[in-house]
Amino acid sequence: MAMQGQQKESTFIDANYFYGSILRHNKDIEHLIKGHPKGFILGYNVKTFGQSVGKRLIIIQILGCLWCIKTLKMMSWAAP
Repeated sequence: MAMQGQQKESTFIDANYFYGSILRHNKDIEHLIKGHPKGFILGYNVKTFGQSVGKRLIIIQILGCLWCIKTLKMMSWAAP
């Protein structure tokens, strides 16, 4: 049962750790790939429910930010 005009904005935080593989796609850069990439994704989102005219006009009802930290495990260009 929905309460008209009484919905509040809800916020949520999303955190993910990832680990993977880089598929072989080009023999010319194969020597640069030294391991498996890994990283961390952190997100902060607000669900707006379209209470104001501006929020209803943009149609997107979830607004947020995303931070991604990753290491590709590739050879350094500065290495001799």
